[in-house]
Amino acid sequence: MTRAAHEDQLLKSLIREHRKRKDEPLHLAIHFEHARHKRDLCLFEVLGNFGSGSIHEDKKLFEVAFAAASVGSRLSSRDALRLVLTSPEELREALRAGWASLTPIKKAFADDAATVLFSDSIGKHLLADLQHGAANAKKRRIA
Repeated sequence: MTRAAHEDQLLKSLIREHRKRKDEPLHLAIHFEHARHKRDLCLFEVLGNFGSGSIHEDKKLFEVAFAAASVGSRLSSRDALRLVLTSPEELREALRAGWASLTPIKKAFADDAATVLFSDSIGKHLLADLQHGAANAKKRRIA
């Protein structure tokens, strides 16, 4: 099996587990290439009730990285599995206020380096907002 197939299998397995959660339902999952962490396998997820739906005062999305060795042999050529997690409420505020912590995800969309792996009805609306923000960021870079 190729590296890409192993990584795809790992992400799909992780998303399957997250979809089972009832306390923090998964609304949106996006695999993306992180401009600063090119050797990491990155997953952006929007989870209902994540952080109790609160907006963090530091204007940073929750981000955690797990060393590749701790995830298993399927990430042997990667440094880490990097998760960026937020709630619908926090994502809306981050988009409205232009949080810098959203830049890697918006850049990945603008550069066609993001793949939507899961989206429910709430996630589809959030995705449209995120893609709109990415398109605006790309226009500003071109101008």
